[in-house]
Amino acid sequence: MSAGFEDLTFDTGAGRDEGGSPELLAYVERHQPRTVHFGHIHQPRRREATVGKTRLVNIGCFRDEKRAYVLDVG
Repeated sequence: MSAGFEDLTFDTGAGRDEGGSPELLAYVERHQPRTVHFGHIHQPRRREATVGKTRLVNIGCFRDEKRAYVLDVG
C-alpha cells in the first residue's frame, strides 16, 4: 500500500480498517489521474492523501464535520 492510504481506509468511529480497494489503488498508481473522489469511510484518520501525482479525497465524511465537500472545477 502507498503511504497514507491506510489512514484513508481506517474508520476511527468503527475502530477498524475498512479495507479500501486494492484494484483502485493499482489503477491510481498505474495511470496517475489528477484526483480520485470516494466515500464510505465516515471517520477516517485523514480525509486526503497523495499517491504519486494523484490526490485522493474522501468526500463521504461530511456528516461528522457538518459541511459538504465542494468541488470547484472552475
